[in-house]
Amino acid sequence: MSESATATTAEAVTDGSNNVPVTAMSYCIPDSSPYSMTSLAIGKNRPTWYNLNKQANDPFWWVVVVDLTNLTVVANVLADGYNVPPGIQQYVNNPQYFLFCLSNCETGAQIPAGALYTLLQQIGGGAQLARLEQVYHQLSSGLIRHYSYILAATMDTTDYPGFEALSFTNDTVLAMAFMPVTVGGQTIYAPIDPFAV
Repeated sequence: MSESATATTAEAVTDGSNNVPVTAMSYCIPDSSPYSMTSLAIGKNRPTWYNLNKQANDPFWWVVVVDLTNLTVVANVLADGYNVPPGIQQYVNNPQYFLFCLSNCETGAQIPAGALYTLLQQIGGGAQLARLEQVYHQLSSGLIRHYSYILAATMDTTDYPGFEALSFTNDTVLAMAFMPVTVGGQTIYAPIDPFAV
């Protein structure tokens, strides 16, 4: 567990259901707004990155892992865009854990690569990650000033694609929810898209 991990369980909200809403935002362009900041809210729990020695306009990858049995944050770290951060690998292939990966003020020269790209692809990075990769390779990093990308996916490499958001011009916002499901006395929070038609 990371020293900076948050140990707060997400609290129930009063939205007419037992679902726990989740909203993530990836800040795109440095200095574009004095109010924008890469953010994550899981119910009332708001893990933070700014205690990890970065500024709001710095380019970085923020990786948060959540335990789906109680929505506790078990890892809260920054990644360099190439390597899987220490402490994250232990959760790969375990469906009990859910990963959020958010970019902050990234440029075309900083698309995910190496082991981090492989991990994102394995756990659920899909069409938007592939789109980012294609645009970078065809137009080069010099033409891609900034982008924002979010992936939210279980750490199970054999299940469905994750939730993604990508923009080359603006901050990106991803909204989803965790639905509590109890089987045999054990509750697990299943990721859902409550806005799907």
